[in-house]
Amino acid sequence: MVLCERSMPRFFTLACLVFALGGCVRAPNVEVANLPPGQWQLDPDHASLIFSLSHAKGLSQFTGRFDSFDASLFFDPSQPEKSRVSVQIDAASVNTGVAALDQKLIKNTSALAANAHPVISFESVSVQPTTGRNAKVLGHLTLRGETRPVTLEITWNGSSFDPLRRAQIIGFSAHTRFDRSDFGADAWRNFGVGTIINVQIEAEFVKVTNNKEN
Repeated sequence: MVLCERSMPRFFTLACLVFALGGCVRAPNVEVANLPPGQWQLDPDHASLIFSLSHAKGLSQFTGRFDSFDASLFFDPSQPEKSRVSVQIDAASVNTGVAALDQKLIKNTSALAANAHPVISFESVSVQPTTGRNAKVLGHLTLRGETRPVTLEITWNGSSFDPLRRAQIIGFSAHTRFDRSDFGADAWRNFGVGTIINVQIEAEFVKVTNNKEN
């Protein structure tokens, strides 16, 4: 990259600012016991919800995402098994990168049927800590108006104070899989499209202040 003389001071100023801010962000704290208890809210700008399923009888994994979703979390490090999580997904926000296919998924009554069932939701019923920073979150997934049990495999990535947001944040990775046929979503299964949906979630949550919790 070639920089003209006029742009050099601006470049170095920006570089110094980036390094200065980077130094302010503390390394993640992975001790669950040090996590403050209470309510946490999803930061939608730092979250992704990706899904995949086999295509052409396993020749490839077709991947898409949902662009609009929200989640809330209650967590008490002294009693992690009593944690609760609630997720709501805008079914019409499906994004495969192919606009025409997105519309088929939204409108097809054998696919998402988003016009009749605009929200996909997950509500936890229990949390089972496993090893280290991992846990299983058992809950109910509601898709197309059908509710079935689904288990999320969760990894807590740590917590930190973010000076830009001026808030305590925590990060999670999660994955699950389910059979879409259990929810009546049978579209294109006779054309080599798989029914097992793999879901990968990356999410940061922001600590809710006491004023918002009350």
